[in-house]
Amino acid sequence: MTRAELAQEIQNVKEQIDRQLGARRAGAPGPGTIQELSSITQELSNLAKLLMMGDIPQKSQRWLASVQIVTGAWDFREPLGEAICKIEHLYRHELVEA
Repeated sequence: MTRAELAQEIQNVKEQIDRQLGARRAGAPGPGTIQELSSITQELSNLAKLLMMGDIPQKSQRWLASVQIVTGAWDFREPLGEAICKIEHLYRHELVEA
């Protein structure tokens, strides 16, 4: 996976999160609190910036704190949670460093 491909995946997930944030603000139930979703969005935005700058850490130093939120507090079958975990997997294991 290239940096551009991962950046696109991140953008897709951020759009899903934005929809969930709108729903939470409107009082609808769903995965994550406003605070959790905002924190995840910020972390994904920071990752997208790193990708654009080409400032990628070594594989042993790649991780997303957002996965802890998803796996610790959300229903494991939640599609948004699965998408966030997929981003971390791609970042940690599939991203080509060149």
